[in-house]
Amino acid sequence: MVSKIFRSWLLTAALTGLLIGVAWAQEKTEEKKAGAEEEIVQLPTITVRGTRLFEFPLDLRRFPGQVRETTAEEIETSGAHTVPNVIKTEPGVTLYNLTGNPYEPTFDMRGFSGDPVTTTTVILDGVRVNNPDSSAVDWNLIPTKDLQGIQVIPGTASVFGKNAVAGVVNLQTKRGGP
Repeated sequence: MVSKIFRSWLLTAALTGLLIGVAWAQEKTEEKKAGAEEEIVQLPTITVRGTRLFEFPLDLRRFPGQVRETTAEEIETSGAHTVPNVIKTEPGVTLYNLTGNPYEPTFDMRGFSGDPVTTTTVILDGVRVNNPDSSAVDWNLIPTKDLQGIQVIPGTASVFGKNAVAGVVNLQTKRGGP
């Protein structure tokens, strides 16, 4: 019997405390709302613009990874007609021909075959050239005689976006004169 009385008294005290707390919180909130209207501060407008292309070339001395570079002279002396044939001697790069077409070799980097999604990102003058639907690269559309340099960046290079698990092949074309 005593415990029943004690329980009802405890329940009454808890409900009374809850109602007082809710009323007090509501009163404080209304005071804050009245005071907040006077304290509104207008900040200046900030405009942010992004560009798809880099305004300056990637400084490879500041890149925290390994970069292997092939110059225009090395591209010419190789006699290769496609980019994969130029860089096939780089460590971690593997070419093999399943279709019999020398202009479309299967390109692997660091053991990643890229099926069903390629794991190597190819960038030409700051623009990604992997096909948007299959992420494959049409190597025969990139003329090697117009390249100033090729940079092979092995390893995960998240700086360059998605599908760069195996690495990045960065291509720069020659610039025209005046």
